[in-house]
Amino acid sequence: MTDGAAVNVLDFGAVGDGVADDTVAIQAAIDSIISGEVLYPAGTYMVSSPLVVKTGHHNIGQGKGATILTQAIGANTDIFKTEDFDALTGVGDIMNAPHSFSITAMSIEGNYLSGSWDDPAAVINNTLGTAIKLFGSRYTIDVEVNNIPENALYTEGRGDYGERTDHASFIKLYGRTSGREGIVFRGPGDIVLEQIVFGVIGVLNYSAMANHDIQESLYYPGEPCSGIVLDDDGPYNGHAEIGFAHIYAVAYGYGVVTKGVNRLNAAHLVCENSRGGLHCSDGANGVISILELRANGRQPGGYVGSQNKGLEDLLLDNGQVWGMNITTKVYRYGSSNNSEVPLVDIRGDNNSVKLWCESALDGSAPIEANMLHITGSNNDVDFNAKRIKGHGASPAVVTISGPGNRVKGNVNGVYGSALLLRDDTSNEADNNMVEIVGSGLDSGSTSIISIGTPFQENIKMQVTGNGQTHFSGSAPTVLPRRQKWDISSNDGTITKSTGEYYKANMNMTVGITHTEVFNHDFLYTPDYSQCEYAIRAAADQSGNILETLHIQGTPSDTQILVSYKWAAVANPSQYPVLILHVS
Repeated sequence: MTDGAAVNVLDFGAVGDGVADDTVAIQAAIDSIISGEVLYPAGTYMVSSPLVVKTGHHNIGQGKGATILTQAIGANTDIFKTEDFDALTGVGDIMNAPHSFSITAMSIEGNYLSGSWDDPAAVINNTLGTAIKLFGSRYTIDVEVNNIPENALYTEGRGDYGERTDHASFIKLYGRTSGREGIVFRGPGDIVLEQIVFGVIGVLNYSAMANHDIQESLYYPGEPCSGIVLDDDGPYNGHAEIGFAHIYAVAYGYGVVTKGVNRLNAAHLVCENSRGGLHCSDGANGVISILELRANGRQPGGYVGSQNKGLEDLLLDNGQVWGMNITTKVYRYGSSNNSEVPLVDIRGDNNSVKLWCESALDGSAPIEANMLHITGSNNDVDFNAKRIKGHGASPAVVTISGPGNRVKGNVNGVYGSALLLRDDTSNEADNNMVEIVGSGLDSGSTSIISIGTPFQENIKMQVTGNGQTHFSGSAPTVLPRRQKWDISSNDGTITKSTGEYYKANMNMTVGITHTEVFNHDFLYTPDYSQCEYAIRAAADQSGNILETLHIQGTPSDTQILVSYKWAAVANPSQYPVLILHVS
């Protein structure tokens, strides 16, 4: 064996005609050097068992689409696999694993389906096989993968890094169609996923998908296959830096899923045309500068069953310690289905989200889905939304049932939904600060629905619409006044608000009880203790003696009665003004 040499697989008997089995010849070329380059000239090389990737070996093709490694039909094998992978996986130490290798400038074809995924006549050729399966570090991957039975890429790297602390690796991967996850990343940590463009993930042949409710993961039993799984749940170490990743058409799962205390930093992440978008679970933390979530909430192609429902575009279920900082745009249109889950569901704590959300801007009926649901605490959300129509038993643009959150945003166009649903059923929606400007509410919508009375909150809303219901549910606790509402709701005819001023000239006839009827537009039926009254003098009132002044009876939802009686009047022509303030 030579060290540092470059060998050509054709010199060891490989043919590259897409017919002959080139496995033995290629492996002979690999085994002929201690380190160096293994060159794959343009051609199609048939592979029937894994090609072993070793330390210092650089497998180099002549370009994507020019050099193609194809799994033989019926082989059910991985294409590339690091040395001693089976002994290391799940238990090994990265110090004993291959390192400093590469696989670049080639395409890998898995021969999974006999035709396109949406061809009803296509059959499954191979049921097993991953394109590249690695346990190692300090590697470079730059390949195209198509039509693979399992994963385009599976990686591991764990254990004591020791003195060899530089384990950074770089991955570029393109292609489409996998029978399971696109990428399962389990380490080593701090790998850079420089550029990933991969789609049509977790599919079967089209005819089999009609009544197939889930394509179950082989690594995560009971879970559907997602596009990318970043697994940092012990013993794995799968946290990564993402430059650009575009994941599309995930049939049964999310575009991207994190597991464990996973540090995810991404410059630009796109998940589209999938069942769900991004799911950050457990202890996910980090920063995503641009997160695009488009046309998700889809069912698998050809599916006619009833069990497979759309998933969230963004699910932050990342616990009570760590937090994500995300700037995202959610856009649902024609290919999306009405959703029984919210587009953005924040169950964890300490997250910061800046959200743009739009639905069917082409003028067609909006896709039905509640926009934002917060059950976690200490979250900070800013949003701008357009054309939102909620779905389910409690359709709403924003639902808050967790404590200590700050939510601020604008929405234009609300259909058949509550603009804000604050739900304190579990006595946990306390100490929230909400500020919303809403316009274009239709007659089936409600400005605010209040369920329960939290101990303390601050809600500010400015709402305009066309015949919407202004308020429904529980009014704030009157005393002590720790629920501070500043709400104005105009339905095109009247404005209801939580701060109303009225005035009337007082009748100066002595000895008669006068009753002033104030027709009010308060947001809800006020308590008498919310009514403050005063007299503003028009001139010198000396000699005028007021015997009684009080609220008469209980205020109704439309009227407040104020009664008064003069004991003496010195100058009847100089009448004062009765002021009523309801807040």
